[in-house]
Amino acid sequence: MILVILFEGQYIRFYQFSDNPHDLELKKSSVIDLNEKEIYNDDVYDLTKLEAIVRDEVKKQKYPRKNVKILLNNRQLILRELSVPMGNEDETQTMVANEMIMSLNLSNDYVVTYTKLGNTNENGIEEQRVFASAIQEKTLAGYKQMMKACRLRCSSIQTSTANLLQYLCTVEKDKTVLFVEYNTDHVRSFLFEKGNFILLRTLKDIIEYRDEEAFTQSLFDNIAKMDQFQFTRNRYQPIEEIQIFGNNPNLETFKKLDQDSGRPITLLDKPIMMRTISNYYQVLAGACALFDTHTIGFLPAYGKKSKSREKIKNKSKNRLLMTAVVSLLLMGLACGSAFAYDYYLQSKLNEITVQITQREVPLQEANQIINEFSSVNSLDQTLTSIQDMKDLTVKLTPAVSALLTWNKSGDIQIASAAYANQVLELNGIAVNNTDCAAYARLLDNSGLFYTVSYTGFEAREGGYEFVMTAILKGSGE
Repeated sequence: MILVILFEGQYIRFYQFSDNPHDLELKKSSVIDLNEKEIYNDDVYDLTKLEAIVRDEVKKQKYPRKNVKILLNNRQLILRELSVPMGNEDETQTMVANEMIMSLNLSNDYVVTYTKLGNTNENGIEEQRVFASAIQEKTLAGYKQMMKACRLRCSSIQTSTANLLQYLCTVEKDKTVLFVEYNTDHVRSFLFEKGNFILLRTLKDIIEYRDEEAFTQSLFDNIAKMDQFQFTRNRYQPIEEIQIFGNNPNLETFKKLDQDSGRPITLLDKPIMMRTISNYYQVLAGACALFDTHTIGFLPAYGKKSKSREKIKNKSKNRLLMTAVVSLLLMGLACGSAFAYDYYLQSKLNEITVQITQREVPLQEANQIINEFSSVNSLDQTLTSIQDMKDLTVKLTPAVSALLTWNKSGDIQIASAAYANQVLELNGIAVNNTDCAAYARLLDNSGLFYTVSYTGFEAREGGYEFVMTAILKGSGE
């Protein structure tokens, strides 16, 4: 058995289906109005109270717990159609996530997933068309925690729009079809050419049509706009058929409008295995239960992001610890050597002074001793260099410490740092490339460096590795 839970505004809808892919049967369903429970306010849920309601409903209806899929259709989601360069699954995931975050100015705590709509070829450049969905990571984690607390094994969390697009691709593959979704609060038109998605057009916040004439006129206006769009395309394909679906109660009236529109108008066709599924919400839930939704759900992207972040943290901690240990060891050896040599030099100088004062040493032996310590100037230079490095370390310690520990939401870490001849080289790891640019600006604005530049940048699984080089300003500047 499969349980689909649809979170749509103030309602939670439960649908239990058989798991036979050749004959999907709705076993039972139930609906909960959250307004009556006082835990819902403009698509913001009190997840603590919601957890108790879901647990009680599952127990009351004896719903299955081992195969649960969640559909989301509320304002917690950000949806957008995008075109991105060709790439494999991981590369496309990274490109879509970056495009959503950068173009919509989202923070890095959003989880982004996508469903592929097809390929385009404009001016010889082939790209992928995708439908992207984004949700805040803490919101997604709240749903996962709620399912775990209710002892429900959640196999998928996805948006109803992505699920619907995947379903419509399978309905009609031989014609140019306009699917019109008429709901009480919005209208959406989905244009397909032989199973290939072409255009999604949404009208939000429309009035609820209270008479048949106004409702019918709205249908024809919407169809006319889609006809006009088709005519402007390079390869004009007229709309051959119109299929209507949605939760609007006036849908049945369209069966009488074939002659006025000049083309067939029918209610949404359904695959043979879903013939027993009746209303709009059952179709959405049935499509979720029927089709493989692993590639369009949030859970794979959420898992990769969490794993990547943990991997970066562990790798960075190990590298920083090793760097610190090696640095301390080298500094200890250098200081110990300097102190030992200084002590040796001082004792020898005292011995020479005594011998010369007493004038008991032959000239040849005195010259030998003087030659032995001809490296005094070299030693002095060595000690001066050590002191300069010590002064430089003291000068840079606060700034370097701040740079090595700079971390935005756990998505960037400085793995190692090296210094030589006024040049500071930093090796870092990041989940998102925008943080790399932000980090470069941080260095540039610190006032410690003449220039800051990338000398290495490479995408890796789950993120990026980068090398930045900064030329340090001299002392006193």
